Amino acid sequence: MTNPETLKTKTLHDAYAEFWDEVSGGSLKLNWFFAKQALHGGFVSRRVNKQNYKPFLLTDRGSTFVLEVVDQTQANAFLKTIQEQPLPSASWLPKDWNACPFLPHVGYGEVVIDLNCHTVRKPQ
Repeated sequence: MTNPETLKTKTLHDAYAEFWDEVSGGSLKLNWFFAKQALHGGFVSRRVNKQNYKPFLLTDRGSTFVLEVVDQTQANAFLKTIQEQPLPSASWLPKDWNACPFLPHVGYGEVVIDLNCHTVRKPQ
């Protein structure tokens, strides 16, 4: 989700905001988040980048993002799409499995939106 190049000059919030803006087509704006990241690499990183060890920074499951709707119609369409299929990859991320094995079509990017605990069971 976060571009390592963005993280060289901007905050983690800025990097996540950039991601959500891009994948939602500008229809959602990041307000705040609670997320955990982990480095993954090992043999995969060595296979991709033979010169240097360059692990991938992944956002862990259970991370939470609170988004503000900028364009209701476009946001509804986007949210419906990501409930049915994985979250799209950012444009900076290589789309080739050999360059990055953590892609949506191999199981990454699952999203849960508005669970019962967020709507039905919320405290009065």
